[in-house]
Amino acid sequence: MKQSEFIKMLITAHDVPNCYNNRYPKNLGYYNGSKYSFDCWNLIKVVLSGWKPTGVKGSYIKPADLVTGDIDGKTMLARCYARSKDFSKLKQQGTYLYLASDPHSGIYVGDFTLGGKTYNVIECTKYSGFNANGVTYTYVDKDGSRRRYKGGAKCLSWSEYGLLPSAWLEYEETPYPLPHDEPYTIEEFRTDVMNILCANSLEDAFNKTIKISTTWNKHNALVTPLERYFKALGYYSGEIEQDNGKTPDYGQGCKNACMLYQRYFVKPANPKDIDGVLDRKGATWRKLLLG
Repeated sequence: MKQSEFIKMLITAHDVPNCYNNRYPKNLGYYNGSKYSFDCWNLIKVVLSGWKPTGVKGSYIKPADLVTGDIDGKTMLARCYARSKDFSKLKQQGTYLYLASDPHSGIYVGDFTLGGKTYNVIECTKYSGFNANGVTYTYVDKDGSRRRYKGGAKCLSWSEYGLLPSAWLEYEETPYPLPHDEPYTIEEFRTDVMNILCANSLEDAFNKTIKISTTWNKHNALVTPLERYFKALGYYSGEIEQDNGKTPDYGQGCKNACMLYQRYFVKPANPKDIDGVLDRKGATWRKLLLG
């Protein structure tokens, strides 16, 4: 596999609905009908072995089809070449990272910025301190520190890195283009809400929505896509708490942003309905999800 295809599919694994699961076969790109599941080194192994999001329920990469063989992360490191513990010299996209103290693996892809945060690693983890459960972006410092993002919360340090064997990966000199900040669209908002609510359609998502305000469900996971979308509209300038490893918080800034959305998008006949409250009985959730 070429390096460019490898990184492209790792990003795809990040972007599709997914979660962490270290139980066979759910650690091998298993699809349960709504999410794909991996664990840390098996994410790397299945992508190298041709994993794609086919949407076939019950599908996964069979151990016999793994190009790496059914090996663990430490053995993967042993197969690597150009190994080093000097993270200040880490620069090749597609480099394999290994953490020995609490066995774990990841892939270095080079610096990129999303949501104002800098990342350079793709890994699969379930770590509450990183607010992660699945394929996520993280950051490795020049001293090997493993962080949520550059300058963010730290969890242990990577031990060593190396280049994957040529039988598995063909490294290229041309850098693969990495994600970059783009406006958060209404389509992305609706997809995120559907994923959070485990909904099969927008109508299903609308029927599952709950009341959100500064007093009702203010820490619900649905607050994060609301903050992202209101920020993209220019109505919200506050923190996206989830990006900083914090609990979402529908505060006064988000309420004010919601009121602006209600004023200019919902346009209620009664001015009292511009209240910054999202309730399925009102028009705001309906406008956001169903247009």
